[in-house]
Amino acid sequence: MKTATIRPPEEVDRARERGRELREATYPKRSEVGLECDLVMKGGITSGIVYPLAACELARTRRFRSIGGSSAGALAACIVAAAEYGRDTGGFNRLAALPDEIGPTLPTLFTPGPHTVTAHAALMSWLDPAATKPAKVRKVVRTLLRSQRRRFWGGFAAAVTVAIVAAFLLAGVPDDAVAAVRFAAIALAFTLVGAGAAAAFAVVAEARSTMAGMAQQGFGVCLGSDGPDARPVTADDPGAFTDWLAARIDSVAGIDRPLLVSDLLEHGVDLQVMTTNLNHGRPMCFPFTGRVFLFDPVELGQYFPPAIVAALLDGEEPADEEGVPLVSAEGRPLFRLPPPERLPVVLAARISLSFPGLISAVPLYAVDFSRKDPADRVAVRCWFSDGGITSNFPIHFFDSLWPRRPTFALDLRGYHPDYPDQDVYYAGTGPRQARVTTIQSMPGFLAAILNTMQYWADDAQGSLPGYRDRVVEVRLHGDEGGMNLQMPPDIVAMVAEKGRQAAEALVDDVNGFKFDPHRWTRYLISMGRLQDAVDRMGKVYAPTTPGGSDGMQSLIDRAAEAEHYRRSKDWSGKARARTEALLSFASIVEPDFAEDAPKPEPTLRITPKF
Repeated sequence: MKTATIRPPEEVDRARERGRELREATYPKRSEVGLECDLVMKGGITSGIVYPLAACELARTRRFRSIGGSSAGALAACIVAAAEYGRDTGGFNRLAALPDEIGPTLPTLFTPGPHTVTAHAALMSWLDPAATKPAKVRKVVRTLLRSQRRRFWGGFAAAVTVAIVAAFLLAGVPDDAVAAVRFAAIALAFTLVGAGAAAAFAVVAEARSTMAGMAQQGFGVCLGSDGPDARPVTADDPGAFTDWLAARIDSVAGIDRPLLVSDLLEHGVDLQVMTTNLNHGRPMCFPFTGRVFLFDPVELGQYFPPAIVAALLDGEEPADEEGVPLVSAEGRPLFRLPPPERLPVVLAARISLSFPGLISAVPLYAVDFSRKDPADRVAVRCWFSDGGITSNFPIHFFDSLWPRRPTFALDLRGYHPDYPDQDVYYAGTGPRQARVTTIQSMPGFLAAILNTMQYWADDAQGSLPGYRDRVVEVRLHGDEGGMNLQMPPDIVAMVAEKGRQAAEALVDDVNGFKFDPHRWTRYLISMGRLQDAVDRMGKVYAPTTPGGSDGMQSLIDRAAEAEHYRRSKDWSGKARARTEALLSFASIVEPDFAEDAPKPEPTLRITPKF
């Protein structure tokens, strides 16, 4: 199978030329764009390189109104939203230049935190794309032993001492050649065993130190920011990941201050990303709708550059609950997160892209109102980790029964064994066949469990009629995207070009996405599901019968009589009239939407909004 590392030079040159075309393209002004669309992007750490040129290709004919994603898709959503904000001043031209910048910059962005320098060095050694697996193992072992050299050499010296003593005890003082050989063999055997034990002890000590260090910096190897010491981002010194990202969001938007959610709303852009609240054990959509969460400026200042913390503090006072100041575990005052519209856009990217173990989770606080004693209702630190833990491809974002504009979705997949050269796949209205994974080992079995837990809901929804025709797959090799933090510039260029090709497939006049057939499918599906739901409601509406179950009609009638319903007789009558008007839909025999709806049938149900 073709791999990214052996792409013909002419393919790489074509990819770079396409990027140059988009950098120099003339994009229509906001007032000139006739078509609109929404965009949802899947997570995948460095796979986010797929998205800039894809968005630029779409922006040539469409204006983005709602943009969302998870993990790396959330990062891309924030930058695309910034480009849409700066559309009239060259935002998409600046966005198209990002892949060329990321190529040489990417390996330097994931900098270690103060407690994980060794773990970071070991990780980067393991991810070295030019090294063989044995070479990677040797590099990792050397890195770990070097960090614990005192323990290792102390253990090694003890092992040599024990080996010599054991040799004297077992072989005695050598007085001839045979005895000398026996003595040396025993000493060497004990030395090797002792050296192995010393190495194992050093590695375990380093692992324990790393675990403790990661716990101190948000359970990740990379904090993502130089915090209060963050320097201005330049081409020669891009800084840490979050610092670089904050600067790039603002520069793509064409402003010299932190881009806020309110800036996007003023230009009609809705941004939503997925994050995972580990303490509450649930996914959450960001920006949050209420001011439930708080932050410690000193603590959060380790995760974001000073300008972002200053924007969060602007106009805010220390928070309290019923007059009692809210403080962190360290006793520092807490502040409520600003209203959603005043949040910096980079916060959305960072709170979603917190890949477990690699990038630290983001600490916020919430009052624990579940405690019985008011004195125990204190602010508890909540860790927000990667959105991909709970929904790596939030295809449900911006959905409606009858859409007014398409919501395009970019999916990331491995190559299909039957189509090793197919970089982009768009099924259109045809079925998206479930990929069958071969499981032949215990690691493969465990990986399949994790993948199923993470992706089943998004993948199942993406295979339905009315969803699958707006999803395009971008296929990546094993050395493209993902945990490949040291991709060469040529591979970065090819990955970015695949994104452009995906957008091109969607907007193709002949085989691309067609909005009217899409809306017609959604109409048939939604009407069929509504018909089925109303039919079921009608069966339990009838008045209460002797010895039968209580009908909904009787419950509505009692609303005017029972004090706990708190409804007037006038309200009860109007409610019954409106309910019966809705149920009259069930009496219409034709057309039978439930019978005519495309298959397979989805389910219309009430779920939490996230």
